[in-house]
Amino acid sequence: VEEVLIREFPDGATSLDGEGTWFSRRQGRTLVERSKVVTLIVPDARAADGRVERLIAEYKRRFDQDSVLRVERPVCFAF
Repeated sequence: VEEVLIREFPDGATSLDGEGTWFSRRQGRTLVERSKVVTLIVPDARAADGRVERLIAEYKRRFDQDSVLRVERPVCFAF
């Protein structure tokens, strides 16, 4: 994940290990799997959209995922 993340967002990002849990109707049981939680702060979300989509597509391909949650919201930040 980090190699693709830095390629698309060389100014940096935060990546945390996570654990996803959901109920699979198909299997009739609760499933748990390792995941990544990535935080990106960008000045222009529209301009970053293609890069975010490439990152999501690569994660889905490499880890055989059906979906990836994406949340966008405006924030105030400073370094």
